[in-house]
Amino acid sequence: MRRSNHLWLIVAWVISPALQLALFAQPAPPPAQSFRISGTVVSSLTGQPLGHADIQIGVAASADASQRVITNDDGHFEFSGLSPGKYWLRGSRGGYTRQGFDEHEGYFTAIAVGAGLNSEGLIFRLRPDASISGAIVDEQNDAVRDAQVSLFRDGIAEGRRKIIFVAQANSDDQGRYKFSGLRPGSYYVAVSARPWYAEMAQERRFRFRGGMQQGADDNPDNEPNPAFNLAYPLTYYSSVTDPRSATPVVVKAGDRANADIALAPVHALSLRIHDPDISQGGQFSANVEQILFQGRALPVPQDVRTRNGEIDITGLAPGEFSLRVQTFGNEGRQSKSWSMPVTLTGDADVSVPGAASFPITGVVTVGGMAPGRAGYIQLRDRASGNSCSGQISAKGDFEIPAAEVRPGTYDITVGGAAGSIVSVSATGAKVIGQSIVVNGTTPVRLSVSMSQNLATIDGIALREQAPVAGAMIVLVPSDPEKNYALFRRDQSDSDGTFSLREILPGNYTLVAIENGWDLEWANPSIIRGYLSDGTKVEVASGRKYRIQAKVKSANAH
Repeated sequence: MRRSNHLWLIVAWVISPALQLALFAQPAPPPAQSFRISGTVVSSLTGQPLGHADIQIGVAASADASQRVITNDDGHFEFSGLSPGKYWLRGSRGGYTRQGFDEHEGYFTAIAVGAGLNSEGLIFRLRPDASISGAIVDEQNDAVRDAQVSLFRDGIAEGRRKIIFVAQANSDDQGRYKFSGLRPGSYYVAVSARPWYAEMAQERRFRFRGGMQQGADDNPDNEPNPAFNLAYPLTYYSSVTDPRSATPVVVKAGDRANADIALAPVHALSLRIHDPDISQGGQFSANVEQILFQGRALPVPQDVRTRNGEIDITGLAPGEFSLRVQTFGNEGRQSKSWSMPVTLTGDADVSVPGAASFPITGVVTVGGMAPGRAGYIQLRDRASGNSCSGQISAKGDFEIPAAEVRPGTYDITVGGAAGSIVSVSATGAKVIGQSIVVNGTTPVRLSVSMSQNLATIDGIALREQAPVAGAMIVLVPSDPEKNYALFRRDQSDSDGTFSLREILPGNYTLVAIENGWDLEWANPSIIRGYLSDGTKVEVASGRKYRIQAKVKSANAH
């Protein structure tokens, strides 16, 4: 090896300098291609350009922004020197909450950059925020301060139309409240408050909104003054107490809606709970929550104490409630937990049922093995949207506390553990696909099996062979009513392409719907109308598929 190197140096010395340059010169690498994303930011309401908007860009596979610019007075923005790939765009401005390019329900259209792709001259439509504000007043038209104001939206959640909790605020010392940064839609406002003079009805009594108490308060002198024993019912806009009569507040992009609500007091009711554990001086936690829309519960003002060895909850207005009680033994360990619905039209007495609520326990496996790392399991009530959850250990064990478990049909999701749910089995609960029906009075043990050997579908949304951006892509399982967890969704990017990941083996239909973001895509009676135009896919474990999806308009059905 050394001799060979010495001979090469002698040969190089006798060759002319020009020839040496020719022999040793390396071909210059071709210049790296770079591309641009450019466009104009406009108001989706007026179409007017928006100057001084904050625009960020990042690689589609990462949540971190790589560049940021501020639009000029004409709303123009530009990102240059980009490598081929897909990029997300996010924009914001005063009065315009940060939002993605053509964003729907957390999905957005990524901008595809590369040779032959058009990534310039984009129109980025920012939706102006709406708001709902108002004043809460009492029967004397005086301001009610510290009222708890809850906002709900009537919209699509998890593929079905539901009334969804949005936000909560307290009224200020002028009785005013405000919810900002709202998207267009139909909203409901609910107010929970307590008359200021009702405090006089609770003199010398321990007051809190649900919690733990030990001991008793049996002094008859602590009875409330009847003149002040009043409560405000949970009240909805426009000043009604029946949720079925609530008036929706409909806002469009940029609207500033007003929703004033007047509260009227009623005679306060009490709920007395009989439990042998309490009569023996044990610790307890008790509270009631009022039932609103579709089974959703909301905390309301209340006073909790023990009286003659019984739990006494006072300060309640008539209505539908969910009552929860937990008792605790030595060292604060929970000995019993139970919940039940209660309808109050007058003072009521309730006895603890013979059977208490139980925790939901179980195990999660991935490929038949322990997950090897911690995660969590969540059960979401299909009707109300309420959820309960528990931590999954590295060994796969979990427990969801009994206090969180109510009767209902729950969809199961697992987070933190790689893979998707393959099957669910249970004792003490009925299994429907990847959901369970819990009665809340028998122990439930789940076995959740997950797999990492999943399939992938990459595709392109087309109409008459032309790519369509912004279409809703839905992969529908063969039995959608029983297999909600098998649905997969995406939004087509600027070049019409999309990707669906972590697909379990089975038979599916792939549909692409333009302007379909207000559809109940998980409702079998709704999505059925699109299946005949979809693409049938028989998915095998671990396979990758490439599919052309024919786009249909939601208006065509």
